[in-house]
Order: sequence, then C-alpha cells, then structure tokens
Amino acid sequence: MANLVNKFIQKILNDTNHKNYYIFNDIENSSFDYPILKLEEIKDKINLIQQDDLIFILISDAIKSYDEYFGDFSRLTLLCSENTFVLNYGEESILDSELYKELISLGYNLITKSKDSNSFLCIYAYNISKYKILPDWLNSDNWANPKLWEK
Repeated sequence: MANLVNKFIQKILNDTNHKNYYIFNDIENSSFDYPILKLEEIKDKINLIQQDDLIFILISDAIKSYDEYFGDFSRLTLLCSENTFVLNYGEESILDSELYKELISLGYNLITKSKDSNSFLCIYAYNISKYKILPDWLNSDNWANPKLWEK
C-alpha cells in the first residue's frame, strides 16, 4: 500500500508546482517516502496552511468514527479547494464504505481506485467546478431564456 501511495504523491508533486504540501495520516505501520503528520495534527496545522498548499489525507477504513475529523476536512476543502486529496485504504468494498458516503456528501469525487492484494486504495479529489455539473437543458438557449417565455 505504501508503494501505491508514494507513487501517487510523487506523480502529483511532479505534475504541479506546489511548494508546500502536508500529508496527514492515520494508517499505522506504513513506510512512506515523505514527511507524514498524524491525522490529529490537522487542528494544529490548519491555521498555517495556505490556499495554494497541497493537502493529502491518508485514512484507513480501520477507523470507523470519522465524525471528529469531518469539520477539519471541510475547513481544508474550503481553504485548499483545488488541492485536497483523500487517499482511503481499506478492505471493504468502496460502496459499502462509510467514508465513501461521507466524502461524496462533502463534494469529493472518486478519481481512481487500485487493488493491492486484499485491500483497496481509493483516491478522492475535491474540485468545486465539478461539484454540481449543470444539466444540458439549464441554459439560456432553452427555458431559462426570457426571450422565449412568450412561446
């Protein structure tokens, strides 16, 4: 699992020009190539994080109570709306995961998933421009055009 995470983080860091990044982790016994902060440290670091910083949150399905972190996730999402990734490592199916449901409700999109032996790595990203995709019919050429109201 650490290998998949390291590759993803390396790719994002290579493809972007972010100077600062933070990696918050709750996954025990993992070896990563980057400096890692504990998930509990979000509260301490949130006032230091800037809008253009890159945020990675590594979280496993082993923790079943995410409630204490969702306020922090929401603040990070608002602060770094284009630069926040959640990497979820777990053994259960993605659709059965409580974390999946919570992240989708916060506006995250599942961008990729990989399987490593018996476990899954799901990577979510937040992008406000893709949060609510407008339907084709909701435009000024159709019913929203005042010039067409008399027809």
